[in-house]
Amino acid sequence: MTVKIDLKEDAAKVRAMLFDNVAKYVKLHRDPKTAGEHRPVSRIDLWFWLYDGGLSPPFVLLHLDTRPESEPDGTWSHESFAEVKLPRWRRSIEKMIEGEMVEFVMRDGSVRKGDADQIESVFGEFLVDVLKSARADGVFKILPKSAGCELGVESDDGEFGWPVYEERGRENLAEELKAGKR
Repeated sequence: MTVKIDLKEDAAKVRAMLFDNVAKYVKLHRDPKTAGEHRPVSRIDLWFWLYDGGLSPPFVLLHLDTRPESEPDGTWSHESFAEVKLPRWRRSIEKMIEGEMVEFVMRDGSVRKGDADQIESVFGEFLVDVLKSARADGVFKILPKSAGCELGVESDDGEFGWPVYEERGRENLAEELKAGKR
């Protein structure tokens, strides 16, 4: 029997975490007491840890960076700004590791199948989709951002990373490019 996991609920959790913490950062940026530490954001990254068989459930961290020359280098000025735990992912990951095929209902309702070889890509692409949909829905509009602020997604072990380094600035800007630009 194939294990099936509906990721739409998890998409809502990740989006809520983004929405709530963008609002939190805006308040910190506007408050004269904390504004100096909360300059315009140059990177917005989702970093995910899937599970190593221990007690801690899979989770996604929101890292924000304000460095002017920010790079996807594993360093952020506001590392672990927020976290969302996703314990429902554990069962599907265990089944994939055991060699079973798992069906994932993605945010848009489409179904994707995966086994152990696709663990990182299934969850990574899911988070890219959530990040892009949040951008399309204007979640980052109120966030103070540097010009060229980038979005990124990376797994804890580096097996998944978006975008490909050489393609940065094409599809991963926090503000979508208007037609004809770049």
